[in-house]
Amino acid sequence: MEPHEILALVRRFTPLLLAHLVLGAIAGYAIAAFSPPVFTSTASAFVAAGSGGSQSVTSSSTLISAVMPTLVELGTSQPVLDDVAAMTGIDPGEINRALTVTNPENTLIIEVSADASSAEKAQTIAQAEIKALGRVVGNLSVKVQEETALNLNDVDTASLPGAPSGPSKARYLLYGGVIGAGIGAGVCSYLYVLSRLRR
Repeated sequence: MEPHEILALVRRFTPLLLAHLVLGAIAGYAIAAFSPPVFTSTASAFVAAGSGGSQSVTSSSTLISAVMPTLVELGTSQPVLDDVAAMTGIDPGEINRALTVTNPENTLIIEVSADASSAEKAQTIAQAEIKALGRVVGNLSVKVQEETALNLNDVDTASLPGAPSGPSKARYLLYGGVIGAGIGAGVCSYLYVLSRLRR
């Protein structure tokens, strides 16, 4: 294809491509603007070995390698979800969708994040999840030199969100623009191929 042909194609299809990009961005922004707000509450706690009121992290390597991954999995297990549901009165399925439980690498910290349609609801779910995990941890023990019970101790209590965490208008605008541009590129390609076949 000659340079002047490429330039002609660019001039011909750029307005159409830009129109799709702009329409996609507007659609993405509108979806974010009219979607219900999402509030996120976060909480964290650390696992320690201790008895009689004392706490120790001397067995941290054992806890990190053996216990922490298990606690993350248990955080969204059905018994724990049912326990949270009993404390909050919220459906376990909704709680499962709302919760994220993580363990930062090489730490004894459990981080909980809860998304909900209101700040209070998100905080309630996060608080109940920490309590439910505390009960699970209380039934566990670790053995290094002797059997030692485990405890879950608050680091940051469940926060009360002051503003929605999403949906992000900027992110949706970007996604909409990218999708619109992709559709526009497909339409332009189709029109170009169609025009070549008609020659």
